[in-house]
Amino acid sequence: MRRQRFRSEPLAALTSLSQLGLALGLALGLTACGDAPRADGYGLTLVELSLTTEAIAGLRQGAYTETPVACRAEIDGARGRCQIRTAGSTTRDDLKKNFDLEFPHEYAGRRRHRLSAMSGDPSGLRTLLASSSFALAGLEGPEVEPVALWLNDEYLGLYLLLEPIDEEFFRARDDRAIALYKARNLRASLEATHDLQSAFAERAGEANRSDLRALVENIDQATRGAPHRLEELVDVAQVLRYMAGAHFIHNWDGIDNNYFLARSAREPRFRIVAWDLDQTFGSVLDPTGGELFERNALFRLLYAARQPAYLGQLQRLNQLVTPEVVARLVQAFESAIREAYEHDPFLRGKPLAEQADAIERRAEQQHAAISEL
Repeated sequence: MRRQRFRSEPLAALTSLSQLGLALGLALGLTACGDAPRADGYGLTLVELSLTTEAIAGLRQGAYTETPVACRAEIDGARGRCQIRTAGSTTRDDLKKNFDLEFPHEYAGRRRHRLSAMSGDPSGLRTLLASSSFALAGLEGPEVEPVALWLNDEYLGLYLLLEPIDEEFFRARDDRAIALYKARNLRASLEATHDLQSAFAERAGEANRSDLRALVENIDQATRGAPHRLEELVDVAQVLRYMAGAHFIHNWDGIDNNYFLARSAREPRFRIVAWDLDQTFGSVLDPTGGELFERNALFRLLYAARQPAYLGQLQRLNQLVTPEVVARLVQAFESAIREAYEHDPFLRGKPLAEQADAIERRAEQQHAAISEL
């Protein structure tokens, strides 16, 4: 079968030793010579990883320290040495784990890649649709591609190959990161300055987080009606657009946890870059309600102060990503990943078609609610 390159552009019991290794998210490499199955991409890009038994042990032991180990990788026929580590602060104990890969050379224009197990979206449909919706809205986010992942001749399942948000991300867009902070630990509410180190991981910029501290202080001043410089520090129009996108796809995980605050040479004010869009397309939200934003001081402030502009962004997105557009995208994604999904050793949820139907119904209901504004 011809492998299908596919990017998110707009428009039972585990009993055998081998299965136990898969349950840990690591193939043990114990398949006898001659019995190893032939790696199959199931119509997607094929990612094959090879690790020694020592490296597998090191990867398992370093799950909580993110210690990398050596590996060899072949992605869509391109081979090379790499480093691999377990990734994802809240998913390290999951049966199906996330991994970070780093190559000494570039693949697809970059050296670092995330292999996402999609713990909040085992089908991958939500992440793909959310990424496409954000792209249609003109919001920044990583490139994402569904892949079939194999490790030492064991199929680990359907994964998403994600572009990490780092300095390479900005260089690929002819930009340069000045400051980059990853929201984490369900603490990135921008409420106070004393908790910034645990709330945000610094990925580029000022180690003392002085610019981030100034942002939080000015949010507080604006909230209290005191003089502030918030307009100088924040790209308000972009943040309102992100808020509308978060509401449209019900990205509750991107309010005080999974998002990036970025400043760059092209736009030195803070803006939001979306990340980890698997926890999406759940409930239908009231477009006139601001409950979604209560856990973020900046979002809460802008919702109260700029509600007409926010609702305008929400209506714009509703016109761009109609139920018809959602249906076409979901059907294309479902067709692309179906075979890899059906062979995945971990996915035991609802059939893929049922998940696709649920997403399409939710899109129709959310569209109707916003259209009544």
